[in-house]
Amino acid sequence: MKIRHRLTEQEKDLFLEVVYNWEAALAWDFSHLEKVRAEVAPPQEIRIVPHSAWQAPGFIVPRALVPTVVDMLKERLA
Repeated sequence: MKIRHRLTEQEKDLFLEVVYNWEAALAWDFSHLEKVRAEVAPPQEIRIVPHSAWQAPGFIVPRALVPTVVDMLKERLA
């Protein structure tokens, strides 16, 4: 973990202690992402305004980066 040099030693120590205490609540990659548990917050109802669906055009991926993007998408889908 990179910690900026602007923090004092005491601030760094406090920051690391907080991170270690909350480590179980943090997602380090997509495989750790889950829904919020009911013990933390009740299920939420999201109200929406009726609308017609639209699709924005995708962005262009440079040909050299296509394999990297495909690997990232496969990892995300897994």
